[in-house]
Amino acid sequence: MEKTKFNSQPLISVIIPVYNVKKYLMECFDSIQHQTYSNIEIILIDDGSTDGSSEICDELKNSDSRVKVIHKENAGLGFARNSGLELAIGKYVCFIDSDDFVTSDYIQKLYVAIESSEATVAYCGYYDYYSEKNFKKNERYYDNVVFEGNEIGKVLAGMIGAPPEEKKIAYQSMSACFSLYRMKIIKENNLHFYSERELASEDILFNVEYLVHAKKVVCISDALYFYRHTVPSSLTHSFSINKFEVYKKLLRKLAIMEKQYFEYQNIDLPMQRLYLGTLRSNVRNAVNYKKISRDFNLRKYVKELISSSDTREVIKNYPYQKNPKLQRIFNQCIKYEQVSLIILLMKLDLWKKSKEAQ
Repeated sequence: MEKTKFNSQPLISVIIPVYNVKKYLMECFDSIQHQTYSNIEIILIDDGSTDGSSEICDELKNSDSRVKVIHKENAGLGFARNSGLELAIGKYVCFIDSDDFVTSDYIQKLYVAIESSEATVAYCGYYDYYSEKNFKKNERYYDNVVFEGNEIGKVLAGMIGAPPEEKKIAYQSMSACFSLYRMKIIKENNLHFYSERELASEDILFNVEYLVHAKKVVCISDALYFYRHTVPSSLTHSFSINKFEVYKKLLRKLAIMEKQYFEYQNIDLPMQRLYLGTLRSNVRNAVNYKKISRDFNLRKYVKELISSSDTREVIKNYPYQKNPKLQRIFNQCIKYEQVSLIILLMKLDLWKKSKEAQ
């Protein structure tokens, strides 16, 4: 095992929610079991699996003394992580989704970054993973940069949305999986994940509440995490007709948090970009859903999304003319409520993504 430059290795908790991912669970577990940083506890939370994943969790516990297993009724990703936090005893903690996997030095590089900079949290980059021969590297926008004090608000804004002219929707992902957190901060402030069924994207809310207590934040550019795409039964891939309403609840919650926690960092533009990007994602998912549900009224769904008072307010105020070309065209279609063109654009986008995944 490659040694870190530090003399001792504190315990690091690795929390892995598991829900019906029998096909991918072993790949995820193997990537953690064989980390170059060995002083870890692996907490598997079986979130009511019905495909045999539950039994695999128990087998893994018997095969490695570092493994702990929790079996619980299905309640979603956020609450599963909370169950893991209740059991975790490490100095640091990281979260991995059970259909994903990581590089062998994922923990070690995050640990070296957080220790050497004396940061409160470390963030890394990731890969978009489609297959063994097809994956795309997404490095962090910031390369080994440490933020302190009021500058930490830049990290938050960068997670929510990049400036309008940037090609990237956000400078860095809001996912909790690309991070290493100090357990002391979580325990002392009773931090927890919200339910994604009530407030979409529980990760950004957790990061906001965590960053309130951060003295320093370090971002390293290394891509260390493989985020798997096109897994229908995974914890994070699903379509719901009401999902956009859940996202709007998230934005309202973020607006409240901004006033409470980050008065020095205006995130109105990032939130507007997040809103429009989320709307685009929901339309894309709806177009895809129409393929398997002929009774679904796609035009009505899209019309309701783009004509809602919230959408009209955002598109009125957001400088979408500065967006990259395709986003600018889509947002202009929203402004003029061009339902047919919006659906066509998303069909083309899905076709492009299917080619990328091949």
